[in-house]
Amino acid sequence: MFCHVSSEQVVGVHDVSSVYHVPLLLQSQRIVEYLTKRLKLDEVYRMPVIGRRVKGVIGGEVNGTATPASVSGESDTESEKAVKEEIKRVWAERKAKGAELGKRWKELTAGQERLFDTVTIALVGKYTDLKDSYMSVTKALEHSAFRVHRKLTIHWVESSDLEPETQETNPKRYHDAWRAVVGANGILVPGGFGHRGTEGMMLAIKYAREQKVPFLGICLGFQLAVIEWARNVLDIPSATSAEFHHAQPEHPLIVFMPEISRTHMGGTMRLGLRPTVFEEGTEGWCKIRKLYGGKGKIWERHRHRYEVNPEYVQRLVKSGMLFVGKDEKGERMQVCELKDHPFFVGLQAHPEFCTRPLNPSPAFLGFVAASCGAEVLTEQIELQLKTFKPPHPEGAMISEAQLRSASDANVRSATGGVEESKTDDKDKGDAASLHMEVVQAVNEDV
Repeated sequence: MFCHVSSEQVVGVHDVSSVYHVPLLLQSQRIVEYLTKRLKLDEVYRMPVIGRRVKGVIGGEVNGTATPASVSGESDTESEKAVKEEIKRVWAERKAKGAELGKRWKELTAGQERLFDTVTIALVGKYTDLKDSYMSVTKALEHSAFRVHRKLTIHWVESSDLEPETQETNPKRYHDAWRAVVGANGILVPGGFGHRGTEGMMLAIKYAREQKVPFLGICLGFQLAVIEWARNVLDIPSATSAEFHHAQPEHPLIVFMPEISRTHMGGTMRLGLRPTVFEEGTEGWCKIRKLYGGKGKIWERHRHRYEVNPEYVQRLVKSGMLFVGKDEKGERMQVCELKDHPFFVGLQAHPEFCTRPLNPSPAFLGFVAASCGAEVLTEQIELQLKTFKPPHPEGAMISEAQLRSASDANVRSATGGVEESKTDDKDKGDAASLHMEVVQAVNEDV
């Protein structure tokens, strides 16, 4: 009353059953209409994206060929009419897209109120005392559970509690941890750093592999799945990761990537959106490929310093550990899958970073669906083959060579570097332009 705020500017946000209901609560109070009016969003001709689309109309652009109004013979009035019609058309497109999004969101939230069946996932990690450490992972699981119409229950398992040492020092804690693993429909081992708790993670992976329990390994989880296989299938008991030893181990299944510094940890990770190419011959059977719409190349975000040792790849593949996805050169192992298992998949990337409520991460979707049963997994695979759409902006899905060129150009630009050769000017300029396009595309997506 005394703060000069009109009633239409007052919005109530009371408690709702889940955070996903908040957008609908705000929409019911017509906040979108108010913001559209207040921010003049309905004046779409002022928006840069729309401006680029209608710019040629003013000059009489036809089929991509620019013809100025004075040449085309159009009068100003005719040009203005054309612009207005284009604006109306684009505005109608956006409203229709928004209406469709609202409809899908209502279906998503309404479905949550009618869920009775549950799916239980054992998350075997190192930082489970602070559950927010796995926020992206839990959201990816949530989004996937929405898609398969299940209530999600997570058993938080501290990986070190699964190890024999805990059985000796705290038997109750040990048995409670294993009870949580055995009672789950699926087992997830997420990313992490360091040696602590990794033996417990590998014991959980071994259980999932032998008992045919759906399994998903992310980053460290992927690497540990490879080590567990080497120890128990290839009979290499000393198989390990270079990350866990200061000295060179006898059988390092996981090693530093060649381009990564062994002494400096800061700023040395392989980061960002990177392509993965699926192997030829995997089209018919590879579950994870089908979940990505059957595409031959996908992009996911990476964050790691280590990789599978190329010296052991041939032995691993011959024994049944199939690396179905690699980098563009075919040298770096990025996705593994077991063929004779309901769902056993490991990814070096972090697919949880790119999940969306209405477009869940394919890897997590497949894992949760498999945890619900073979029929649910088959249903979701068929749906993904028809409807999968990458969540990334098109301009960001580029090759690693292009990404490196863009990054190098950006560094030179930031440090004021001088080109060494005039013949490289064009290539460097193209790389810098590409970088700006990628940055712009990512910003637009956000």
